[in-house]
Amino acid sequence: MIFEVKKTRDNFIYLLRSAGYTFQREDKNSNQFSFYRFLGPSAYPRFHLFVTPGNEALSLKLHFDQKMPAYSGVAAHNGEYDGNLVDREISRIKNFFTA
Repeated sequence: MIFEVKKTRDNFIYLLRSAGYTFQREDKNSNQFSFYRFLGPSAYPRFHLFVTPGNEALSLKLHFDQKMPAYSGVAAHNGEYDGNLVDREISRIKNFFTA
């Protein structure tokens, strides 16, 4: 699900780390940053967040990865792109940008 938050004086990477997200990488071609939030001791399940900075706001795209891809070399996975779980996480993230 895609949503926006207004930019703050705080660094968005710091705010997302405070929210439990781990920085994965920056794609310099698309100016997009990738983050994960793991829900347990293993890599799955997890939230996967993409952030694209804009002039006044950040565009965020969030989904929930239920498990790793089933086949080697295939990026497809069991993911949730909307619903209660994703909505609650979006609200939680927004709180870090308004506090």
